[in-house]
Amino acid sequence: MAPARIPSDVNEFLTQCAGKAELNLNRYEDARRVDRSAATVSDSAKTPWEIQFGGATWQCELDAAPVADREDAVDLTARFTVTAGEARECGAGVSFLFDDWRTENYVLVPGAVYDGNRFESRLLSYPPRLTDPTDFGPDTPIIVSDVPRLNLHPGVSRLQLLTGDGATPAAGFYCPRNETGFLLLTEQGTEAGDSGLSIEESGDRSQAVFSVGAPGVRQDIMYMMCTTQAPSQDRGADLVTGDCITLRLRLFIFACPTVQHLFDRLAMVRKDLTGPVKRTHQLPLSQAWALIEEKQNRDNWCENPGFYSQESGMRPLFGTGWGGCGIVINTPLLIDGSETSRKRVVKTLDFFFTHCVAPAGFFYDHHNDTEPLDELRVPLGEHPRHLVRRDFEALYALIKQFRILEKQRPGFTVPNQWLAGVRGCAEAWVKQWQRHGQLGQDVDLRSGDIIIGGGTNGGLAPAALVLVSQYLGEPRFLQIAKEIAASFYQLYVTRCLIHGGTFDALKSPDSESSFALLDSFVTLHEATGERSWLQMAEETARQCASWCVSYDFRFPPDTIFGRLDMRTTGSVYPNAQNKHAAPGICTLSGDSLLRLFRATGNRFYLELLQEIAHNLPQYLSRPDRPIPSNPADDSRPLPSGWMNERVNLSDWEGRENLGGVFYGSCWSEAATMLTCAEVPGLYVQPDTGLICAIDHVDAKVIEQAEGRVRVDVTNPTRFPARVKVLCEKKADTSRPLGHPALLDCPVLDIPPESTREVAFP
Repeated sequence: MAPARIPSDVNEFLTQCAGKAELNLNRYEDARRVDRSAATVSDSAKTPWEIQFGGATWQCELDAAPVADREDAVDLTARFTVTAGEARECGAGVSFLFDDWRTENYVLVPGAVYDGNRFESRLLSYPPRLTDPTDFGPDTPIIVSDVPRLNLHPGVSRLQLLTGDGATPAAGFYCPRNETGFLLLTEQGTEAGDSGLSIEESGDRSQAVFSVGAPGVRQDIMYMMCTTQAPSQDRGADLVTGDCITLRLRLFIFACPTVQHLFDRLAMVRKDLTGPVKRTHQLPLSQAWALIEEKQNRDNWCENPGFYSQESGMRPLFGTGWGGCGIVINTPLLIDGSETSRKRVVKTLDFFFTHCVAPAGFFYDHHNDTEPLDELRVPLGEHPRHLVRRDFEALYALIKQFRILEKQRPGFTVPNQWLAGVRGCAEAWVKQWQRHGQLGQDVDLRSGDIIIGGGTNGGLAPAALVLVSQYLGEPRFLQIAKEIAASFYQLYVTRCLIHGGTFDALKSPDSESSFALLDSFVTLHEATGERSWLQMAEETARQCASWCVSYDFRFPPDTIFGRLDMRTTGSVYPNAQNKHAAPGICTLSGDSLLRLFRATGNRFYLELLQEIAHNLPQYLSRPDRPIPSNPADDSRPLPSGWMNERVNLSDWEGRENLGGVFYGSCWSEAATMLTCAEVPGLYVQPDTGLICAIDHVDAKVIEQAEGRVRVDVTNPTRFPARVKVLCEKKADTSRPLGHPALLDCPVLDIPPESTREVAFP
């Protein structure tokens, strides 16, 4: 292929990070590349130009243009047109070659690759469990399963993804040596189908190539659930005369003093190519709430011995925290539940404090109707494993529930057994911190010895200990919370390596502990008034944003989600191993983003919360819109009120599961109920005119004067909406909301397909 022509100023743009561009054509046999023609972009060649390749004549064009409102960006449009003949199993691409490459460069693909995923790896089937004794102990490094990654050791270093493998079709890096950042944005796909993203290093690691290919063809092998060695199912495109492949890219090169600046820039530009997303209203949050509450009482309540079971189909199995309902589900049921639900919450609490407090003070991970179980859901052995985050999710929820019960039931006194359980657990973790200087990921349930150390599995610990300190009136818990939070920030947030938040993904980078840390930093800011926590919260929030899907993925029309017209903006990738997005945050409401917005005035956080919360109800199976389970037919739909965690934008579970769900309910129901209970459906600042509709309604200011606004609130859905409202003046945002914040908030009742005019305040 002849050299491509590009304006010299764009060449200079690329040389800021020792880079150069290349256009290429590729021919495949199945998923194996058998021929390639490439041309390095230069400023001396003519364009368009013709080339014979793959049995066809191609005309190739490249346009480059600066971006009006992005001084650090340039747009590239590459067109590859077949002008004569037929090209079988072919593809086109644009690559960026970087010389003077260093393995210290931090490589990012949002929602998929963090620091290149350049970690120790183990070949383990799902769910992966470490078994080598040398992998255990307080100083466990980051160990992941066989996920797409750059190689920590000598040998081939290449990762291959499709655009749906991440939260945003993007890739980039931070170069600490010259404090430069590079970001490449693209679209989901082209006329040839979904595109591919690949990153490959030379054998001596002195060069790296970032490529976008259309269609995406992962050569020879692909990633499927804990292995990168599955045979690739990708194929090139068959093109005839007149067919064209058009790749649109936006490149950013910018000053990047720290790796955090890479995430800061991504947060601001992640929608530049995919564009703003139009919200599609379907089911008000109040209706979603009603369906899930009914389901919890129908499918999850176990009358004997008396608790809400972890998941449908796992009865009786009580789960203290992560991955299930357990203690966490009690909070929304107390806030908005029926009297039946509230009574059952109290029974669940009685069961929990009677049967789930271990002698060392920790809470048992699980309990069936006869005995406690450890994290592996097996009877307690000699060294029962205990997942750290479960205790802190429980403590955080329990203090909220104590406060709610005291407000709802005049004269109610929290039983001494409950108080002793909370105090004992908090004390156990204080001792753990003072003994080890860390919390770890897994500990021995009996001795507290660290089984797997390091990581941010206990990211919610500071928030939980703040609430314990406030409720019990003991400042020492607050002091420990500050020490733990400061350590987490220094060790993990500043390195943008928040990891280890889940038990089924080893120590993969993850969103779950990222959002937990965000909650902790915001809670500490509200409790102390110290602005240093606010800075930490903002940095963490922008890292959280990298896990949130920023556009509406186009599902194939024959998939379940394609048929249901599912919109993906606001769904959240859980970790770098499990390549699916999910409805909601596991397992939080996201109200920390509202609190952060109130403290900073930065609407980015409010809009991110709006996307996450608004995304939730569409994944709920309901009588008028059942969601089939795979395969994509109607033979086994999810029952009413069930919500599955899978938002499969990728084929990590096989092509047949793209845009589909397995038959099962899970933690997303708890996350949805928490969001309904703790996040307002409508936020209003009457003195500034700021209004944000988070629920499935539209809101429009029709008049603003003297600190008052009149608003038209429209419910376009076929269902009645009960919309929670948080109305406050700008000056009120300096006042912490407290926990729980919306217990007695006003509610707007809006009939189906109607508009209601409301005056605020």
